[in-house]
Amino acid sequence: MVVTIDLLSVLTGLLIIAGVVLAVYLVIAIARLVKVLGKVNTLLGQIDAPVTETIRQLPDLISKVDRISAHVETITDSAKTSVPTVLDDVQTVTGTVRESVTSVGAAVHDVSDGVHGFFAGSSGTAAHIGSIMSIVSTIIEIMGHIFPKKTTKRRRR
Repeated sequence: MVVTIDLLSVLTGLLIIAGVVLAVYLVIAIARLVKVLGKVNTLLGQIDAPVTETIRQLPDLISKVDRISAHVETITDSAKTSVPTVLDDVQTVTGTVRESVTSVGAAVHDVSDGVHGFFAGSSGTAAHIGSIMSIVSTIIEIMGHIFPKKTTKRRRR
């Protein structure tokens, strides 16, 4: 018993089986694609209103950003001119405070010398009075530095 199989028939059978497998795969892939497209369509329907509202608000938002940019530019320009002036004022105040501290230190030294001279036991009353006057003048000088004289404007009638 001899069985002969034609090679063309075998290849045709294999090609039909491969075609059926490919057709099943394509049906499954198309079904998944339809599900994905349905989900995408649902998501687009959900975000349509917010995106439309956002796009509608963009021109107003851009104009606000332009105004903010203009304000920032104005503030920056103002800072360029005012900061050096403020720094100069701070330097002046620092110098004044330094001078006041030096004056107060010298005054404290003078008071110390006056108190020491008063209690040192010098023989003359004039030395005691001079020491007292030195102490009082130093205290007045310190008070002048601590509490500067305020000028007030008086109205004339």
